[in-house]
Amino acid sequence: MQTWKTKKKSVQTKVNKPWKTKAMTVVFLVATVGIFILDFPQLWNQSSLFVKAKTGWSAPMFVDNDGKPVENVFRLGLDLQGGTHLVYEADMKDISEKDRGNALSGVRDVIERRVNAFGVSEPVVQTSDTGGSSRVIIELAGVLDVKEAIKQIGETPVLEFKEEGEQLDEKPTVDDQKELSKRQSTDRAEAVAVLKKAVSGEDFDKLVADNSLEKAKSQTKGIISKITSDSTQYPEIAKAVSQNYLKVGQIYWKTIESGSEIEIVKVRSVTTAQNMDLSHILICYEGKQGCTSKMSALDAMSKLQSLKNEANTSNFGELAKSNSTDPSAVTNSGYLGWGTGEKYVPEFTAGAEALNIGEISEPIETNFGYHLIYKKGAKMIPAYEVQHITMKLSQMTDVLPPSSPWKNTELSGKNLSRADVQFD
Repeated sequence: MQTWKTKKKSVQTKVNKPWKTKAMTVVFLVATVGIFILDFPQLWNQSSLFVKAKTGWSAPMFVDNDGKPVENVFRLGLDLQGGTHLVYEADMKDISEKDRGNALSGVRDVIERRVNAFGVSEPVVQTSDTGGSSRVIIELAGVLDVKEAIKQIGETPVLEFKEEGEQLDEKPTVDDQKELSKRQSTDRAEAVAVLKKAVSGEDFDKLVADNSLEKAKSQTKGIISKITSDSTQYPEIAKAVSQNYLKVGQIYWKTIESGSEIEIVKVRSVTTAQNMDLSHILICYEGKQGCTSKMSALDAMSKLQSLKNEANTSNFGELAKSNSTDPSAVTNSGYLGWGTGEKYVPEFTAGAEALNIGEISEPIETNFGYHLIYKKGAKMIPAYEVQHITMKLSQMTDVLPPSSPWKNTELSGKNLSRADVQFD
């Protein structure tokens, strides 16, 4: 930079230096080479392989996960490479206004899962709800088989409720029925033979170990505690021992058939259990199992305490019907019926057993929230500890090969009023 001074003012003049021009030239050249490499990566890869073969030096390459040279692939949209554009309009006439948004989102999620089966890169699945029309719009770039896309996406999803149990693949014939009868006769004869050994005084523990099909028999020894007349876990055993008033050490003189099993039962001990006639009021709060309420624990306790102050034996049912967050209270007014403590969670059982007949409890907390319990009645009933041998009773699925490990209950989405995701 040069400066000339005069008496009136200074004048500065800029002089461009040659190195700036050269630097800009180099930058443009490097950028040009980089762009060329991106546009034609196969040439770069080929030259890199040549250099490596001649000199041993390896230049950077475009490679896949296996280390093989690949070209830089650009993802082209539907407008550039073609594909399938589908628009579905949803029939909402049978869905309430407030549930239509969730229903449309659910359809979109189902279609997204189906679209993923095509392996399409970045498919577009979106919803549109304007002008009174609810639509699902699908864009599948590169998918040119429109009929196949419609077939896979357009299939109506079916919701079925099934339970554990093998489903038959075909209808049994007369010969199949005869074969089943033959097998069951053999099974019953084997069970009776074991029963005779037990009655004659053979070691019952050994008979359990040698003959029972129970998977955990090495740990349980076939022992079941607290069998009462209302037990739901082993109803046939409960019925047999309670109705016949079996004594300690006595073996039930017949085999007990229950579904696909034959049971042989011995009574080990007899105690008593409290059979209670109960009602309750539940106030759940946010975070408790199955609770959709946003109420805090403090507010729930406050509300239940207020109900406790108001409740008596005459109005308990009405208070439960109008206040309880137990969904069944609307129809049963909070009535739970007769049952022993095994029907309930431990905290609820302990609170109920401590009450006198006609008494209403203080608030009791369980995994479901806060409860008030009204004990209408109670009586002591026998409670048995039994030891059982479980043997097989053949079913038709042993004769015919089952098509599925699940049995259809005939319930489907037609019987479902609504579904929500909840977190406990």
